[in-house]
Amino acid sequence: MAPPNVPYHRQEGEDYCGPACLQMVIEALGLKSVGQPTLFDDAHEHGTHDPQSWWASPPDGVEWALDKRVGNHLSSPVGSVSMKTEMPVIRRLVWSLADHSVPPIALVYGWDHWVVVVGYNITGTPAGPSDGSYEVKALDIHDPWRTVEEGDPPPPPPPRHVTLKEWRRTYLKPVPKGHWKKKVVAVGVFS
Repeated sequence: MAPPNVPYHRQEGEDYCGPACLQMVIEALGLKSVGQPTLFDDAHEHGTHDPQSWWASPPDGVEWALDKRVGNHLSSPVGSVSMKTEMPVIRRLVWSLADHSVPPIALVYGWDHWVVVVGYNITGTPAGPSDGSYEVKALDIHDPWRTVEEGDPPPPPPPRHVTLKEWRRTYLKPVPKGHWKKKVVAVGVFS
């Protein structure tokens, strides 16, 4: 399956990266999305693994919100993945797009930000979510962080091309504390 065309949305508030990513994925699947404030409430209010207040959109809340909005329209379940090493998570990001045409949402910079993976550059065709027979060269992402002054990019917004080296060095960092401590996290369709 070809990765879907993923519309770009800038986050509407400082803590709205998760809702902006949810909005992008919902619309990429051809569904009408509710606004970012509603998606924020969905994600923020349904995070139960870490009751502390440091999450705006906790991973289990993002998973719950995505499943609520698109779960009935998919042949495989929405889920999250959290692992201590990057490559198994990266392979599942590719798998969600390659096999299910569902853009996955990745937690980056530890726990500070969410982005949508919209494409990839790989050397083969994955046979499963943990298939290691191909090389991942790069991922393409939609990063919802744009200041109001920057505004929306001109259509169509180009995805940011991130090499595997940069992805591992800069983006995919373990969560520093709480339920997902020392793990990298993503939400998508990984079965």
